[in-house]
Amino acid sequence: MRAGSLSVRLLAAWLVFLLFTLPMAALGLQVLFQRSIDRGAVSDLTADLQLIAASLEIDEQGNVNLVDVPAHPNFLLAYGHRYWQLSENGRPILRSPSLWAETLTPATPARMGEIAVSRFSGPNDQSLLGLATIVQPNGKGDRKFEIVTAIDYAEILVARQKFSNDVWAGVAVVFLLIILAASVQVFVGLRPLQALRASLTAVRDGSARRIEGNFPTEIVPLISETNDLLAARDNALAAAGARAANLAHGLKTPLAVMAALSRQLRRDGSAKRAAEFEKQLEAMRWHVERELALSRPRATELTARTQIDAATEICGIVSALKKLAKSEELHWQVLVNLSMPLTIDRADFSDIMGNVLDNAQKWARHQVLVEASQTANSILLTVDDDGPGVEEEQMGRILQRGERADPTVPGTGLGLAIASELIFLHGGQFRLSRSSLGGLRAAITLNQG
Repeated sequence: MRAGSLSVRLLAAWLVFLLFTLPMAALGLQVLFQRSIDRGAVSDLTADLQLIAASLEIDEQGNVNLVDVPAHPNFLLAYGHRYWQLSENGRPILRSPSLWAETLTPATPARMGEIAVSRFSGPNDQSLLGLATIVQPNGKGDRKFEIVTAIDYAEILVARQKFSNDVWAGVAVVFLLIILAASVQVFVGLRPLQALRASLTAVRDGSARRIEGNFPTEIVPLISETNDLLAARDNALAAAGARAANLAHGLKTPLAVMAALSRQLRRDGSAKRAAEFEKQLEAMRWHVERELALSRPRATELTARTQIDAATEICGIVSALKKLAKSEELHWQVLVNLSMPLTIDRADFSDIMGNVLDNAQKWARHQVLVEASQTANSILLTVDDDGPGVEEEQMGRILQRGERADPTVPGTGLGLAIASELIFLHGGQFRLSRSSLGGLRAAITLNQG
């Protein structure tokens, strides 16, 4: 895909969107999880705190006892990451077995019944999350006790890290899935544009007159406008071709009259003036014949061309030429396949091959050889004669208007020039070279599509 393509732009937009939103979503999930797990830890510690406060009893001798203690097994393990402590006047009087002889030093609540949440250092330099509150048992005088419950915050950090790893792994998977889905979406969504491109190619190549097919409603107005534009251009080109043809036909009669006047001048002894007159007439005749030949392809350049069988057309032209007086004396050898499809205007192909074959029969002494071969995309047509041939330095000159290899031979010098221009208009190639028969070889390459 090219850098400026619509596919690249759409995928780049998806990429930028995902690179911005997915990390933000991952960070947001981590923050939510952190808050959730912290609230869960505080909720567990609060339940332990309330259990100890509800279990606090003072006997008749003033001794403090706990009817019940938190049941989590880590409270029974030395430095088991969960701790509780009961203090009076700043001196611990009861503690969980997990504390051993250590003392918890959390933030002190500001007033009775308030729960203070804090982070502080605990046994073995553990970072603890702890809750502390001050309670006063009913009916037991003014004795006040501080209850502390705590948990090793490293456990929470480990859980957060595991969750973070899982989140980023999930984000990577989601990123790849969304990119894959976006690629499929772009491919499917832009497929109608590929069909539109193929239809436009068909119009350009002449195999279709207008854009046709089932397209999304979003681009139907564009296709409709394009078809209207194509129709308008077809009409304009047809009108221009018709005007050119009419002009050329209109000039043929005055040219014929002027040619007769030139001959009269020559008979009257004004050969020099007649020669100059004929030279200008030849130039004018070139333009007329050229416009007559070229007005048709120019008018239909963007319209649908038909598919013809090149072999059949060649055989038909050869058959017509054999009826000429000189052609009856020639040996015509036509080596072409039975079927050679070619997409081109039939009249244009007849003009091309007619002029080339007529030139060959005009110069041939005994033989004309016509051969054809085809590839996947083109057809190569060659016409050889055994005439005198043309010097290599003159081969380019005889393709120019009005130029002839031998002025003594009848002709206008327009046939090969017109054939060359028609071949060029149809995207083909025309080359002249020395024939193996001794005369001239004309090689024509035309695209089949």
